[in-house]
Amino acid sequence: MTKHYFAVDGNFGNAEGLVTIDTSDWADDEWFAIDDASDSDRIRVALELAESHDEEVQPKLPGF
Repeated sequence: MTKHYFAVDGNFGNAEGLVTIDTSDWADDEWFAIDDASDSDRIRVALELAESHDEEVQPKLPGF
């Protein structure tokens, strides 16, 4: 099955590997880490930050 996402800002794309994370408690330095991460490292950084906040990430990604 192929899944795509559609956002209210008009963006869309392949949803493979897409996760949602509650970022309401993230500090400015954490957002800097996200902005500073390369495209290939950004998901790893985001998942590490979510884990540090004890956030549940769904769906679980294999290898992370």
